Amino acid sequence: MKNSSLVVLILLLTFAAAVSANAAASEKAIAKALELWEPLSISLRDNHVTVVTKERRVTETIYLAMVMGICMSTVTMPGTLDGVSEVSFLNRFSGQGYVFEGREKDCEEYVKLKKTKMWVLGRTHLY
Repeated sequence: MKNSSLVVLILLLTFAAAVSANAAASEKAIAKALELWEPLSISLRDNHVTVVTKERRVTETIYLAMVMGICMSTVTMPGTLDGVSEVSFLNRFSGQGYVFEGREKDCEEYVKLKKTKMWVLGRTHLY
């Protein structure tokens, strides 16, 4: 019984380390994709990325530009949004913004098929 418990513990620790390494890689890739906007912070929790911008207000124009930036990165850096189901783009106070409900495959579709603003907004809700 002790051996099987030890094996399970080792497997869980290995899985946790792999998830943590993947999270760090995703945060770095997202930070690189959004470096032009100089976000104040980027955090990854579970399957949700939160980007806090330096803007007092995140406008639709800023939001769409940031979604394009992050989606373009999935083409040049595959795996940028691995395991991510939504990305929040918030103002500097974390009180207002937009949430893109898209995965990496949605971003790839957006970039490759040249989807429209309405396509992105159809996958968006207000924060």
